[in-house]
Amino acid sequence: MESHTTILFQFFEAARTNNPKRVQRLLDSGISVNARDDCNGSTALHFACLKGARQVIEVLVKNGADVNVRNDRGVTPLYYLAQSRYEVMAIYLIHQGARLDIADVQSFSVLDVTPQFMQQELIEAADIYQKSCRNAMRRTYNSSRNMVAGA
Repeated sequence: MESHTTILFQFFEAARTNNPKRVQRLLDSGISVNARDDCNGSTALHFACLKGARQVIEVLVKNGADVNVRNDRGVTPLYYLAQSRYEVMAIYLIHQGARLDIADVQSFSVLDVTPQFMQQELIEAADIYQKSCRNAMRRTYNSSRNMVAGA
């Protein structure tokens, strides 16, 4: 039987190498989607974002990965995507709820490490996400008010 440490290593390696089938199999076997690396507290989502591993990022998010998780340096997965210029995946993660305003231990936010040409795109993506959340909350509120009024 493999040790938990070995299985974790396989999980992180599958995330790093964009192996979504292996990641899903390990998740199905019971490994936590938010399991942390002992070296620096990173999760599989951190490792996948470092490499821009689109398919693995999508699998992890679908399985409930915390998109705002911080490692021991305070770095979020979005920070890695932005820093490495993975614009499309950064926008995807923002649409999944990743925040631009979380700072690392040196007080650098995602926008501080984002290349200038990408900054406006990320800000616009965050605005769109916030508006969609507000609209969803408004629809839920109105729906529940109508249900109470009709009762």
